[in-house]
Amino acid sequence: MFVSWQQKLLDKPAKLLAKITDRWRGYCRFKAVRKLNLSTAAEKEILEKMKWREDVLNDFATALSEATTIELNKRRVPGAEHGHWVTLSLSLGELVYLEITNMQTIEKLILDDRAKNPAPTDGTPPAANN
Repeated sequence: MFVSWQQKLLDKPAKLLAKITDRWRGYCRFKAVRKLNLSTAAEKEILEKMKWREDVLNDFATALSEATTIELNKRRVPGAEHGHWVTLSLSLGELVYLEITNMQTIEKLILDDRAKNPAPTDGTPPAANN
């Protein structure tokens, strides 16, 4: 028995895909702009102008979920009864991405701190210097 796909079921995965696409694009743009060796202010201005607007991302996600629903049902693709796993998988991917980003931020902060407060050469812990 065929269970039809509902757009509501595909809304969340579509939003997550739009968000992931936006982050990936932002990362690629950041790397490209970094290679230009511009001032921090110029870099920030360019990256800000290159951002996709939230309303455009939302429109894309809505169109994606609508088109996917129509095409899956038109082709009678089975699996709608297991569609919640799609959302769960994408949400897990989002959590992994956020955790990696948080770890990179922590590592950068540690390296910045070490650059500002180098360890003493006499063997005493860095905290003893402060």
